[in-house]
Amino acid sequence: MKKEKTSINLMFTVMLLAIFALSAIFVAMMGARVYSTGAESMKENYDTRTSLGYLSEKVRSKNGDSINVIEVAGSQALSIREDYTTDGYSYETIIFVYDGKLREVMVSKDSESAKPDFEAANAPSIMELGKLGLDESEKGITMTVTTADGLTESAYISWRTT
Repeated sequence: MKKEKTSINLMFTVMLLAIFALSAIFVAMMGARVYSTGAESMKENYDTRTSLGYLSEKVRSKNGDSINVIEVAGSQALSIREDYTTDGYSYETIIFVYDGKLREVMVSKDSESAKPDFEAANAPSIMELGKLGLDESEKGITMTVTTADGLTESAYISWRTT
């Protein structure tokens, strides 16, 4: 009788330990899934908000007369003209998306009608981004960024008046 109680107690203890171990593994797996989902969400938010913040600051630093929407490599691009009085040249900063990356290049602009001369693939990349949409109006510009995963965010910036 005493031996049966001992083996029942041992089986109960082993079963209890097994249930505890399985519960601990299940909780750890659930925690890992929650963490990875949160990390992915944070990365997507980082991509959209950082790119919009970058574009917004570029637009805010200039007035509306020096900003245009142009086409580069088959998609919309933000063109920001900068005139330097020290050397008498005009330069154009062009921000665009090419090959899944937000890119920026500064090129010399000799005449108002001249198309910028550069290779889109050779422009330095800033960060990953799926698509850039620009809608210029009389009072400002709406910028829409889309990540490679399809998450979209927009921002409207009013032109700075001088």
